[in-house]
Amino acid sequence: MQKLVIPILLIALSGCENPLKFDPQTTAILKITGLEDEAQKEQIKEQSQELVAEKSSWHSSQISEHGETTMIKLSPVKDVQGYADRIKFGKVTAIDGNIIHVTVGNK
Repeated sequence: MQKLVIPILLIALSGCENPLKFDPQTTAILKITGLEDEAQKEQIKEQSQELVAEKSSWHSSQISEHGETTMIKLSPVKDVQGYADRIKFGKVTAIDGNIIHVTVGNK
């Protein structure tokens, strides 16, 4: 029970409305392939958060791995194309709705 209370308390103290809930209307999902290591993954996670143009009192990000694909969910992103245009850490290979496919490196 104590392990659950601390994260919930931190969320409440952060002033976020609800960082665990992503609004589909303002969420972009990066599907990234070609990452070489954890250091590169952390660097790209930070860069992806910095590219969010919609500065607000809160933002959320979540990272997960599915095989060789790393997914980063970001909110709020109201202009997916505009966000994709700002990506410099890899090549945007496709945009499918709110999903941005990015290839890093030579893969």
